[in-house]
Amino acid sequence: MMYRPTELNVPLVGDLGKKFSVGFNLSNLGPKLTYIDAAQADPLPTNFRLGFGYKIFDDEYNSLTASLDFSRLLVRRRPAVVDSSGKVITAASVDGLPKALFTAWGDNGFKKVITSAGLEYWYGAPKLIALRIGYFYEDPKFGNRKFLTFGAGSGMICTGLISATFRLLKTTRCQIPFDCRCSSVGTGDSERLDNPQTTPQG
Repeated sequence: MMYRPTELNVPLVGDLGKKFSVGFNLSNLGPKLTYIDAAQADPLPTNFRLGFGYKIFDDEYNSLTASLDFSRLLVRRRPAVVDSSGKVITAASVDGLPKALFTAWGDNGFKKVITSAGLEYWYGAPKLIALRIGYFYEDPKFGNRKFLTFGAGSGMICTGLISATFRLLKTTRCQIPFDCRCSSVGTGDSERLDNPQTTPQG
């Protein structure tokens, strides 16, 4: 769900209408997965995501957008409770939905929130070339992943994305997904660029 106001007057800042957007998403909502034993059913990785976007500038040939994203896994696992002799008093369990949407925050709260931020620049009329940079952060006690991402894309008939990830552990990952739909260049192609059927994500 996304909200982008056409008019948003902020004191000392001005009108942010059509520049600012905010959205949230709840994904993987559903019952636990059961294979053989229902007592050992696994919960779906329900995830909550909150994002903000701001278009820094947007003219005929150039646009620059900043984004900030927060995500949190909403799964609450409860370990087994045993006494001093090792006897199980309460078996391990996993909270189901909708209970887990609230109880998951009681498990280290905001420390398990994953934060990512990025910038995306587009050039051309219609949009031809995109450059992207982003940063991913996890709490050191819960994953400790921290890395930069770089990407480039094209809004032409053949579209693709090249991105490289540089992790603090001095390892590099590069991926090149590519999608090409060849057709004759003409008015139809220009109209399709203005209304793309695919949405590249940087």
